[in-house]
Amino acid sequence: MSAPSTWPLPTDGVRFLTPQFMLNKLARHPLTRECYPAAMGYYPQARSHRVERLRHDDNLMIYCVDGLGHASAGGWSGRVTAGDILLLPQGLDHSYRADTSRPWTIYWVHYQGGGTAVFNQYLGYREGRSPVTRVGVVPQLVAHYRGLLEVHRTGYNTRAFINAANQLRYLFTHTALEMRRARASSMSLIPTTTGS
Repeated sequence: MSAPSTWPLPTDGVRFLTPQFMLNKLARHPLTRECYPAAMGYYPQARSHRVERLRHDDNLMIYCVDGLGHASAGGWSGRVTAGDILLLPQGLDHSYRADTSRPWTIYWVHYQGGGTAVFNQYLGYREGRSPVTRVGVVPQLVAHYRGLLEVHRTGYNTRAFINAANQLRYLFTHTALEMRRARASSMSLIPTTTGS
């Protein structure tokens, strides 16, 4: 697994790594082997947060809910604003950082499994395109991330992790739905011209 950031957590921050023995179980279990969480967290106003990975062994989805970040991946570089999803598939070298004056607040999840490429494609990732997609700040998505993070309070109960893996699948499908809604909403704001 690609190591999550070692950025020092603020009081309200959360960083949870699924232990290796549980990753091994999830990779074999028929209900989870296609996609399961390897690490997850919440970084509020992540001042000085910065990560660079030349090698990326798993997948990462970051949901920015406040502030601003900057990222580069492959040949792309740009901004990540509140309401954006940054999707970084396995094998894609990347770097990202919080803005110095308006540091981002993010939820994030590293994930693994035999079906992750299918989920990434469903979420709209295409090689050579921007890895950032607009969804808006959606309270239901925030609630899904918080629900997923609750697994760190369950001890190392296998059934709790099986549930978390399936919550992650639901998070992906709901995120894809919100991406579609955001796209449709932005299209409806484009003025149409009529010939006279």
